[in-house]
Amino acid sequence: MVDLVIKNGMVVTPSGMVRGGIAAANGRIVQVGADDLLPKAERTIDAQENYVLPGIVDPHTHLHSLGDNSLPFPEAIRSESLSAAVTGVTTVVSTPHVPGKISEQHATLRQLREAAEKTSLIDFKFNTIIFFDSHIEEIPALVKDGFNIFKFLMGYSGDEAAAMGLVGLHWGFFYRAAEVIAKVGPPAIQLVHCEEPEIGHMLIERFRAEGRSGLEAWDEARPAVTEGIHAFTAGLIAYHIGSPLYIVHIASEESLEAVSYLRHKGVNLWTETCTHYLALSKHSPFGPLAKCSPPLRDERMQSLLWSAIADDTIGIIGSDQCMIPRASKEKGIWDAQPGTGLIASVFPVMMTDGVSKGRIGIERLAKVCCENPARAMGMYPRKGVLTPGSDADIIIVDPAQEWTLGLESAKTALEYTAYEGYRAKGRVVKTFVRGTLVAEDGEIVCKAPLGRFVA
Repeated sequence: MVDLVIKNGMVVTPSGMVRGGIAAANGRIVQVGADDLLPKAERTIDAQENYVLPGIVDPHTHLHSLGDNSLPFPEAIRSESLSAAVTGVTTVVSTPHVPGKISEQHATLRQLREAAEKTSLIDFKFNTIIFFDSHIEEIPALVKDGFNIFKFLMGYSGDEAAAMGLVGLHWGFFYRAAEVIAKVGPPAIQLVHCEEPEIGHMLIERFRAEGRSGLEAWDEARPAVTEGIHAFTAGLIAYHIGSPLYIVHIASEESLEAVSYLRHKGVNLWTETCTHYLALSKHSPFGPLAKCSPPLRDERMQSLLWSAIADDTIGIIGSDQCMIPRASKEKGIWDAQPGTGLIASVFPVMMTDGVSKGRIGIERLAKVCCENPARAMGMYPRKGVLTPGSDADIIIVDPAQEWTLGLESAKTALEYTAYEGYRAKGRVVKTFVRGTLVAEDGEIVCKAPLGRFVA
């Protein structure tokens, strides 16, 4: 007898849809198949002919707060793991903010891992921001300890970087780190934020002097060309060295063109966009609350991104949630801290604006929200798929249920969201983390900290 059987569902597997169910024991999937072939279980759940998918893997969050009055990390990962669970996210990858003044990060990352395991409801993994030569030297030991994801914030420099506790980087530094990552080999991977910052600094100074403001001005101050410049540069370095590359939050046509070129060259490349670039635009009415880097673009760019998801130019979706206090967003467009993501947006946006509108199918949703991020981050096949041996991270989805996304339904500790009032079609009605039911019908039903670090 197994611990859990979910039956009478439309199960989305890597090889296609299966009418039937799943059996799980000791936190792992042991069988996927027709209902009459599933074993007896301590607990049986009727999926009522709804979709059964792998738990969502959100590969891009910032749950370690920045700025004044920010939420301490253990509290942030606790609150946002609850938000994740009610909307089907069962594994999250977060960037702990280890300030640029810290020359050795390994001990700090271990402490954060221990803190998160005491508070998180869902499983988690960290990526590490690389600032100094000493950080590059730490890469082999970090990989051995399960920290295999290394992020390079090339989009910030000077005072802008210093205001967020960051250090501006140059391409020689990126090149040397790529050499080390290539030598270490899989699952080590190099993430890059692509925006050429000096052009942005010049334009921001110009637009300030002209008295301009608003999201449209922010878009023009960090134009799409700045993304493309860095995407090509990072990709060509990766091509020359033979290192793997992951481009985060793609939001421009220039970046998509760079991706096509780099793939043609044979670069080992993962590509990501975020839900706010798919559901929001520079015409959204939220002002600085919706400020992010890269900026929100226009509706034409939204359509191009959806097409890129459908044709596999973009293979991964993230939220880029940042735990920024509202006070830090109310300083006007030029001084507000960038960041507008929401973990709770990933499934509803992809289901509502993607599947329900016919832009992608449910199998593609599972690929870009579950399987591909797990592969890129070194967690596949433990995470991201419904197959024997994988963790029993499972969500049941009612594709017809309509609801409203906002602070209340998202269960987030954030003080604002640019998704407030977003009308969603398709809802996660049950979320299981390693076989344990943690959320049902938009409410948390298990508050014990089940989360584990995924090495």
